[in-house]
Amino acid sequence: MAFLRRTPSLVQSLNPVLSWNIEQRGVSANDSIHTSDLFHLSSLNYSNSDPYFLYESTGHLDAEASFQFAWTIEYSNYSQDAGTDAVTFTRNSTRHALYFTTENGTSQQDLVAATDDNTCAQSLS
Repeated sequence: MAFLRRTPSLVQSLNPVLSWNIEQRGVSANDSIHTSDLFHLSSLNYSNSDPYFLYESTGHLDAEASFQFAWTIEYSNYSQDAGTDAVTFTRNSTRHALYFTTENGTSQQDLVAATDDNTCAQSLS
């Protein structure tokens, strides 16, 4: 997952919050592996235009299982209409998820065949 800030001064005013969680699927809540975290991105240093890489790791995936990885970006902003002095509060969030497995039941990938010159042409026909 990557978070890109193109205009640092504007990003900070949105008070962005990034959250993520990984949850084991197909088991009861008591037996499930679950890990998560939350980042208040407005507290980052926005005084320069250098890229900022936010990353995290977990050691909780030491079981053969299926998981859901979900992440949400939330942001909010206050604005004031110059003509009416009306104040507007805007809040939005976007959530995405993907599923993956750590089970060994899949076949070994053939990297030689996957990079063969004819592979792409064959997949389009």
